[in-house]
Amino acid sequence: MLSIDINIENITCPITYCIFLDPVITNTGFTYERDAITKHFLISNKCPNTGKIINNIILTPNYNMKFLVSEILRKRPMVNLPYL
Repeated sequence: MLSIDINIENITCPITYCIFLDPVITNTGFTYERDAITKHFLISNKCPNTGKIINNIILTPNYNMKFLVSEILRKRPMVNLPYL
């Protein structure tokens, strides 16, 4: 079995700084928590990471991230994560 060390920053939303529960990918390729990026786009049409204007906002579920987070929590349920 493959063992990988995960940096907590790689599985947390850059807006909320909480672990992903419902991760989505934007047109710019960055992943955010769905609620956080939806609220962000209500007040701004710029990407939080790049500052680029996004004219056609598309949010795509990031199933790989959701699976990764669920596996981490399943294997290490007592891990000290920001949202716990």
